[in-house]
Amino acid sequence: MSTARNSRPAVFDSELEMHSWLRGQLKHSDGLAALVLNGDYLDECRPKSYAECKLLDSYRLAWRSLTFNHVMTDNQNISLKPGEVMRPDFLLYGTESETIAVVELKNDASATRQGGTELHAYAAGVQNHLPLLADGDIANILISTSWPTLLRRYVSNEALWIGRAVLCLEPVWTEKKKRRLRIKTLRAIIGDEADKRLAPESLGGFCLCLYDYANQTATKSATAHHIRRMRTAGLAMAARGNALRGHGFAFLWKDRRPNIAAPYCFTIVNIAAFQVSKRSSPGRPASEARERFLEVQRRFDPQGHGVTISEIQRCGQRYLKPWFSPQVEGFMDWGSLRKDMQLYKESVLGFYAWGLFGEDFQRRLQETLSARVGCPDWDDWKIGWKVVQGLIEVDP
Repeated sequence: MSTARNSRPAVFDSELEMHSWLRGQLKHSDGLAALVLNGDYLDECRPKSYAECKLLDSYRLAWRSLTFNHVMTDNQNISLKPGEVMRPDFLLYGTESETIAVVELKNDASATRQGGTELHAYAAGVQNHLPLLADGDIANILISTSWPTLLRRYVSNEALWIGRAVLCLEPVWTEKKKRRLRIKTLRAIIGDEADKRLAPESLGGFCLCLYDYANQTATKSATAHHIRRMRTAGLAMAARGNALRGHGFAFLWKDRRPNIAAPYCFTIVNIAAFQVSKRSSPGRPASEARERFLEVQRRFDPQGHGVTISEIQRCGQRYLKPWFSPQVEGFMDWGSLRKDMQLYKESVLGFYAWGLFGEDFQRRLQETLSARVGCPDWDDWKIGWKVVQGLIEVDP
């Protein structure tokens, strides 16, 4: 039998043994949560960064699926496609939460790299049976004895960027020499990534200038009326950004210079995925597939001005065109757009965000309300500016 540190025997000699143990435990317990030693970790943990907050939210969401479990499948094929085999270790139905937990077991350090990919495929298989099942109603449970970098990166991406419910557990021995499961700490999964922020060039954007050729905002009453429409447009853009699974934000601001043709403007920004990937490339294996993506980065240098951000601004334009003549101008990265924003910072009227920026905004807004330090608007730009400063590096 192989041994771990301090000459303690390995919890399981094989994945088959792990599977057999969990099958027996599930027959005699109310749910998977009953096998976890440190369930109180989810209540007592104090995240120290936005990334850790997101992973904790993901853990907590998945945890709600692990009580009063009914075993739906046990290493059985769930695929609807003839000839295709998809065998999750377990599918568990939460009889109270009305959710499904996909449980994947790994007891081989060399095999754990595929664990995350398999979980994703199995979750998709579940949604083939239930197309309207929300992502939040599928808990992805990974039980592993080894946590290599690629597996931890998969978990971080699923929680931070996609927002799926994921929970990481590892088998351990108790003091009474019983096998149990333990929640992996946030820091153990995220590591140094928790302290990193996005680079300004990792977000691309532009200005949506609202030209007012009919001089509709000449009077104070007319201006107030149209600002409500602009704020509604901002809300619509945020909703569209979320629907497209984007990550970005928009500031609405007023150009106070006299006789200006476009008195109002949205600065709209979205993640430039290729730029983020380029920055995180050092140290990654240079596989043939990876080289294809690096070649696109080198040859075309995508700046994030793609279909997603275009669709977001088009959605906003639908709310504005009857009264204004919107025009997209100034295609730049956030570093350059931020410098322009600084000139009009005191003229900002609203903040509208989607993806991780929207979630952080809601968290900060809730904290402000809970602290009873005022009653900020639902699109409070000062809170939005704190979100941006917290998630994106500030140029010196």
